[in-house]
Amino acid sequence: MKITSLAAHKGGVGKTMLTASLAVLAQQDCEDEEGELGKGKVAMFDLDPQGSLTAWYNARQRDGPILVAPMLRTLALRLYALNRKGVRYVFIDTPPGHSEYIAKAMNVAHLVVVPVRPGELDYKAVQRTMQTVLFWEEPYLALPNGGLFRSRAMGELVRRLDADGQDRLPPVHHRVDLPLRSGLTLTETQPNSAGAQELRNVWAKIRERLGER
Repeated sequence: MKITSLAAHKGGVGKTMLTASLAVLAQQDCEDEEGELGKGKVAMFDLDPQGSLTAWYNARQRDGPILVAPMLRTLALRLYALNRKGVRYVFIDTPPGHSEYIAKAMNVAHLVVVPVRPGELDYKAVQRTMQTVLFWEEPYLALPNGGLFRSRAMGELVRRLDADGQDRLPPVHHRVDLPLRSGLTLTETQPNSAGAQELRNVWAKIRERLGER
């Protein structure tokens, strides 16, 4: 079982959208590869007390991925149980500003994805998350997210991440989050769109980093 945690001390960077989108893509891959046996092979953990991921799931009218909303002290136990059931992928959505939750999610992850939006204040805020990842010596990838397509701000963010030596994923632009209101993701509502392809590019890189070519 491979665990990916979406973590950032700053709110509003797209963690919930990315958690849902990546989990749906992983579920689609499992079903493509295993048919009916691929159902139920992906789980999402909602560690955010605001429950945004849970609200998205409650609006969803399709099967999968599995949703788990554990208390922090039961996180390891729930992960163990899912592993015993044959779950292949787990994605953990974390709350902003809760260092204990973020650290725990990082500790159990095989990979930490750190979303960062364009802008000087956003970049400075994400440095705290980067420092936490480095402190725990966890593998991570930065994810430029939420900028306007071909905007100067998004280009500057990508260049700055590269100049600072931050290992990163391909950028995702602002057009991908609207379907979440209906319990769906962009790859389900507009699978041929540019935004859906950006999400698939990100998931392909994550799978590669997890050793799931």
